Amino acid sequence: MPTGEAEYGDSRRLPLENESIECLMFDPPFLATTGKSLRSNTDGNIINKRFGVYPSEKELHQFYIDSIKEAYRVLKDSGIYIFKCQDKVSSGKQYFSHCFIKEEAENAGFYAKDLFVLLAKNRLVADWQLKNQKHARKFHCYFWVFEKCNTTVKYA
Repeated sequence: MPTGEAEYGDSRRLPLENESIECLMFDPPFLATTGKSLRSNTDGNIINKRFGVYPSEKELHQFYIDSIKEAYRVLKDSGIYIFKCQDKVSSGKQYFSHCFIKEEAENAGFYAKDLFVLLAKNRLVADWQLKNQKHARKFHCYFWVFEKCNTTVKYA
């Protein structure tokens, strides 16, 4: 559970029957850090405050895996799962989350049917990030469209 958020529901334990819905859209947290920006009381952590933050990348990725498996459970055959995600740079390291999510969704039995890229007109950027930029800014997010399949999709 990301810090600073009340628990209203949990995508890893949906109160739904097996194979009971046809479509599910998921817009999860995408940040994880234990760095000084999380502890800061200055405007440097405006992004963390707005979106919530997981304590580590490992915990965030496990949350994604568990949520994907739960989506597979509740979706009917050929059901559609839309997963919004965003790549990021954290502590100077690239995290291409959209690649990780595609792989895990396929491992769970989904077919990557489509991918939409949404370009942002505005993006929140903390002052400290402007001074320390070493990678391209992420002014976009992804919407994966997965279809629940009974067979594993293999690419040539």
